Amino acid sequence: MPNIYKIVDTHDPNYPLMDGVPFNKFDAGGELMYQVEKYFPGMFVFEEISSRTGNAGMKESLLKCRFAPNVTSDNVFYIYALEIESGGRSLPKEHRIQFRHNTLWSPHLAYNPVLTSFCEENNSLENKECYVIGISKSDIDSHNVVFCSFYPSNIVNNQSNNIETQATAPKSIQVTVDYIQDAYINNISFQSKGNHFNVIIYKPQYLLWYMANRDELHLADIQTVKDMINEARIFNEFLPVPQTPQITDNVQELVLSAIRTKPFILLAGISGTGKSRIVRELAFKSCPKYLQDKDGTTPGNYCMIEVKPNWHDSTELLGYYSRLGSNPGYQFTKFVKFLVKAKMFPTVPFFVCLDEMNLAPVEQYFAEILSILETRKHPKKDSSNEVDMSTVKTEVIIDAQHFKALSKYVNLSDKDVYMTLNGWNTTEEVQSVVVDGEAGSKYDLISTGLTLPDNVVIIGTVNMDDTTHQFSRKVIDRAMTIEMNGGNLRDMFGGSKNLEYLSGEEQQKWQNAFTRRYVSADEVLEAYSDVAEKLMDELPANLEGINKALKGTPFEVSYRVLNELTIMVGVMLDEGKELDDAIAQSVNNILLMKILPRIEGDAEMFSISREYKAKVGVSYDNRLEWLKDIAPDIKEPLTDAESENVDTEGKAETVKEHQSTAKEKIQEMIDRLNNQEFTRFWP
Repeated sequence: MPNIYKIVDTHDPNYPLMDGVPFNKFDAGGELMYQVEKYFPGMFVFEEISSRTGNAGMKESLLKCRFAPNVTSDNVFYIYALEIESGGRSLPKEHRIQFRHNTLWSPHLAYNPVLTSFCEENNSLENKECYVIGISKSDIDSHNVVFCSFYPSNIVNNQSNNIETQATAPKSIQVTVDYIQDAYINNISFQSKGNHFNVIIYKPQYLLWYMANRDELHLADIQTVKDMINEARIFNEFLPVPQTPQITDNVQELVLSAIRTKPFILLAGISGTGKSRIVRELAFKSCPKYLQDKDGTTPGNYCMIEVKPNWHDSTELLGYYSRLGSNPGYQFTKFVKFLVKAKMFPTVPFFVCLDEMNLAPVEQYFAEILSILETRKHPKKDSSNEVDMSTVKTEVIIDAQHFKALSKYVNLSDKDVYMTLNGWNTTEEVQSVVVDGEAGSKYDLISTGLTLPDNVVIIGTVNMDDTTHQFSRKVIDRAMTIEMNGGNLRDMFGGSKNLEYLSGEEQQKWQNAFTRRYVSADEVLEAYSDVAEKLMDELPANLEGINKALKGTPFEVSYRVLNELTIMVGVMLDEGKELDDAIAQSVNNILLMKILPRIEGDAEMFSISREYKAKVGVSYDNRLEWLKDIAPDIKEPLTDAESENVDTEGKAETVKEHQSTAKEKIQEMIDRLNNQEFTRFWP
């Protein structure tokens, strides 16, 4: 029976298709050049010097390559670009990288000898002249690929170290599809083929990493290779800067900056302004295909928790132990199950929307989470005292004993716990469950317990009216507060299109957009050591000025706010902002998100005594006037239309929603104080 060539969706739980093989009728050299230009634009120069063409568009290439001038080494090297094919020893579980070195190549390879001395001790790129890259492509229309590479000595004559051009039989390396799928999900994988022989499987953005580490990846002991791959999966100096989406919505831009600073956000405003909607929208935009629902209504990385007015402890959120009923034991809630699910997909952002969060006293039902948030830190690696910057750990939320009790007979892996909590136990259900391979194979839940996964963002929606509870300063101190009071009403039309899944490439950009690098100010100072002195001078000075204006009130701020101000500056610098702009914008945001929401009181609260004015040398009669003068001047950038014509009429209908600056918000509070003899941040 002939091979059945089908388009294969590698995100499907049933990949690989048992009645077909990966799509391999494509131009491998062209695909490789597309991927390299996508991730490393302008860095490589290619010249095709020989190719082998098959039927239905299959084409393999020998590419002569060099880096662009002044990029790095000017050494010439070669890449064999080949398709991953079916045809292993135990079809269809094995695929193969198959190098046909006979006369089918044109021009014949005998006329283009490539020297291949592969065992230099030097780790630089010099003299490493040949790379073999097999390409696994998911379908004809997309560029969803992974590269597979093996040591080039497998395709040379051992006596001459040259390509064997006289042999008629192709040389091939078998690759098990499980490892290919693992690389699609986790960026990098490898399959050991015995002593000194590994097949390295990786996404195209890891090409420079592979080139620089090729010898060690193929020749080092297995544990060393595992350590290298685990480290590179999250971060490596050779990776290109992750692509992030162009944000044109002011609120979304502010929310993203806040999330990168801390994973607990409050969206406050009048009813109907789209607070819960924006959480769903972020989930839709970042949801990968394998977590999407068929109906397109609820992304798999989104969980809505409706807060009830009778919540006065954490049992409704975190669960509780019960000896009663038909199912005694720990009663796991939707929230806890969602956190376990997020743990299964650590590279995907997961969103919890606590709707109408202040219908109940937040300090009572959310107390444990508020405390857990403050324990976030980069842990040390198990094998050394080196800090693992690729992950963030917190203290335990749910004890390990409750997960152990799910089975009396066997130790459950984290994937087993995930399936048990969801009641998946049939053979069909078990086979259909796809999780991150490394995350699912761990035993963290039964050994340590459930911590707050770093990829989880908790966003509470807030209406400040007579039916809700006020926030204490404890809650506001631990959250990033964003006020949403609605924009142009015409912006509602067409908004339903924002609640749709995006293409794979756009999804990846949005997933990158939520990546957090820092949990402490020291990490920002280390990352931007060239401006660390200025940061250590200016950031405390800004907060000291604010505290001076608030002296004698309960609204002064301390170390937590300074820490988060520094992190936000780091976030702004990561986004490419100039240092002075990053500091000004961050101080503005911290005022709006952390400081002003704490402030409320009557005219007496904000008056300044004659003695204090003389002591600090100011002439303000009102603390809010002083605070307004301290707040940085933030100018809204012009839109394209405004740039072309400053006098554009009706620009209020074309400009994106305007977010109040700290100066504007303080003036609003001053006006409220003058009119009502009392003021606060909330309307």
